[in-house]
Amino acid sequence: VLSHTIRSVESCWCRVSDCGMKKFLIVLLFVSKLTYTQESEVEQALFFIVEHYGNDLANEGVVLEELESLLEHHYRVPLKINSCTLLQLLDFPLLKQQQAFHVLSYRRRYGDFRSLKEMELLPQFSKGLLKVLLPFLDFSKGKVKKYKRTKFRLVGTSKGALIKDSAAYDYLGSDVYQAIKIEINDVFPGYSIALNTEKDRGELWYHPSKRVEHVNFNLYYDKEENLLSHLILGTYKASFGQGLVLHSGYNSYKSRFVHGGGSFNKRKVRPQSSNEESSYFKGGAIEFSFLNLKLSALASLNKFDATVYADSTSDYFSSIDVAGMHRNELELSKKDNVSVIDFGIVTTYSKDDFNVSWNHLFSELSLPIKRPKNYYNSEYLLGSRFYTQSLDFNYLWRYVHFFGELAVDKEFDFALLSGVSGSVVELFNYRVLYRSYSRGFQSFRGKSYQQNGQLRNEKGIVFQVDGRFGNGFSYHAFRDFYLFPEMSYRKRFSARGNEQAIKLSYANNEGFECYAKAKSKEGQKNLVDRNSYTQADEKRSSFRLNYRLKIKENLRMGGQFEYLYYSSDTNKSSGVLLFQEVKHSMEKITYGPRITVFSIDDYNARIYVYEPSLKYSSPFLFFKDTGISFSVKMKYQIDEHFSLSAKWYATFLQNKHTMDLNSTSRSGVNVQCSLKF
Repeated sequence: VLSHTIRSVESCWCRVSDCGMKKFLIVLLFVSKLTYTQESEVEQALFFIVEHYGNDLANEGVVLEELESLLEHHYRVPLKINSCTLLQLLDFPLLKQQQAFHVLSYRRRYGDFRSLKEMELLPQFSKGLLKVLLPFLDFSKGKVKKYKRTKFRLVGTSKGALIKDSAAYDYLGSDVYQAIKIEINDVFPGYSIALNTEKDRGELWYHPSKRVEHVNFNLYYDKEENLLSHLILGTYKASFGQGLVLHSGYNSYKSRFVHGGGSFNKRKVRPQSSNEESSYFKGGAIEFSFLNLKLSALASLNKFDATVYADSTSDYFSSIDVAGMHRNELELSKKDNVSVIDFGIVTTYSKDDFNVSWNHLFSELSLPIKRPKNYYNSEYLLGSRFYTQSLDFNYLWRYVHFFGELAVDKEFDFALLSGVSGSVVELFNYRVLYRSYSRGFQSFRGKSYQQNGQLRNEKGIVFQVDGRFGNGFSYHAFRDFYLFPEMSYRKRFSARGNEQAIKLSYANNEGFECYAKAKSKEGQKNLVDRNSYTQADEKRSSFRLNYRLKIKENLRMGGQFEYLYYSSDTNKSSGVLLFQEVKHSMEKITYGPRITVFSIDDYNARIYVYEPSLKYSSPFLFFKDTGISFSVKMKYQIDEHFSLSAKWYATFLQNKHTMDLNSTSRSGVNVQCSLKF
C-alpha cells in the first residue's frame, strides 16, 4: 500500500528541480463545454471527501482519479433526491449512511423535498455540507433533467524528472511521464466513450514484443430506467455486495465504515476511469432491470504482471506485480505473463427498502499460484481456479439498517460480514460490524473490511458512534477488536489487535471549524532469531489538532498539529508535525502559501498529511525526518476560457540519507494550463 501511495505521488507530481534544472514541465488540459463552475464544484466535493477521510485514504492507496470520476458522473447525472432508492443513496459518495436514512424517513413522513431549504430541517445536514451537495442533487420529479455539462474532454500530461538517479540509467525510454485521457459524453443519448493511455518515467510507448505500454478504452451505455440499464464494452471495474466475492479498485471499506459512510459502490459495473494498471476487467458487462429484478453479468480476459518460475511439475508464479512499471529489461520481462478469465453473474431483487443479491464469480489463471512452504504461506491464494458465491442483503426498518454478506468458495470455506446501524435518537448514531473469514477462504477478487492483507484468517467486531450535541459540537468514535486465529504473514502464532479513535469537532456559523482527534492501534509482529520465532507487541498512537477559519469571504486560514508515538519491544520512536496555511482570493488570482515544520525519528513514526495540489495530482504526503517545508499554490483565471495554475515547493531536511539525491534539500515547480472552449 505504501509503495503504491509513494508511486502515485511520484507519478502525479510535475516537478522542476532547482539544482541542475533540465526540463520545464507543463500539463495542458483541454476541456470543451466545461464551465469554471463545474471545475470548482467537483473539486470542492473532492476536497470535502479528502478532508473527512484523508489519512485513511492515503493508507489504503486510494486512486483519486476514480473518486473524481465518480463525482463527475453524479455531476452529469444528479441524484434524484425525491425518488432515489436506498442503494442509490448508499452509493452516493457525499452522504453518510445515517444521512441517507434520514432522507428516506423524511420522504415517508412529509413527502418530496421541494428545495434545498427543506433539507436544512434535517439535523444531519449542515449548511456547509448542503452547499457542497447542491450541484449534485435533482429536486424534480420524473425523468432526470438534461444538463449541458462536460461533453468532451481531452487531457494531455507530460511530466519530467528531477535529476536522473543511478537507477535511471538502464531505462529503455525517456525519463518523462506522459499520458492522454479522452472522454466524450452523450455521443448518442446514453452513450459515452473514454480512452486512457500512459507511459511512466523510463518506459517505452511501444515495445516490439510487449506492444503498447498501457491503454484502456471503453464504450459505456447508461439508462437506469430502461430494460437494458447498463452496458460496458472495453475496460471496466466492478463490485458485488460487500466485497467478499468481488471488488476491483481501491479498498475504502474500512475508512468509509468507521467514518459513518456507506460501504462499497453499489453500481455493479462502472467504466475504468484511471490509469491504474492492475485491478480492472477487460471485456464486457451488462445489466438488465425489470420491475424489482436486476440481472448483471460480466466476462473478462485480461493479463497482469508476474515473475514466472519453473519446478519439476510446471511453470508457476508466486505473486502479482501491481506496480505497473516497465522501465528496464527486468521489469519488462514480468509484463503480461499471466492471463486471467473471469465470469460473473449477479441477480438482485429489490422492493422498497429491502434488497437481496446472489453473486457468483469464476476466475481461471493461465498459470497456478504457488508459494514457498513457509509457515505463513499456508493461507495464501493457491491454485489456478477460483469460484466464489455469496448472498448479500440490505434492509432498512425505520432508522435501523441491517446488512451483510455470506460467501463460500469451491472448497466450502466461508467468509461472513454482517452489521447493523441506526439512530437511537436523531442526534445519536451507531454502527456495529462483525466479520469472520476462515483460514482457507479463497477469493481471488475479494476486498472488504479487513486488517489483514488477505481476505482470510480474521475475526473481528467494530463499534462506531457519532452524533451532535450543544450548539455546533459533534463527536465521532470507533473501536475495532480483531484476531488472526492461525499463523499469518509476520505472525508465527495467533495474533490479536485493536484499533480505536475518538474525534471531537466544533463549527459555528461565522466560518470557524476545529477538531481534536486521538487514535491508537495495537498489534503483534513476529521476531525471527536463528529460526526461533517469538512475538512482540507494537503500538502506534497519535493526537491531532486541526482548525480552519474564514476571516473574510476571500480570506481563509488553517493549521494542524500532530504528534505520533510508536513503540514495540525492540524500538521506540516519535514524531511531531505542525503546518500553517492561508488562502486568499482576489478578482482573478487565488493563492495559498503553507509552511510545515516536522521532527520525526524514523519511518515507523511517519505522519501523513493532506496538502492541496493541482488537478490530477496526489494530495497525500508523509514525512519521516526533521526539517521544514514550504509550498505555494496559485491560480490565475485570465478569462472565462483560459487559466494558469502553479505550485512551488521546497523541503529542507536535516539528514542526507532520506533524500533520493545527495542533498539535504529539494524543490520544484508544478505548472498546469487549462483551456476551455
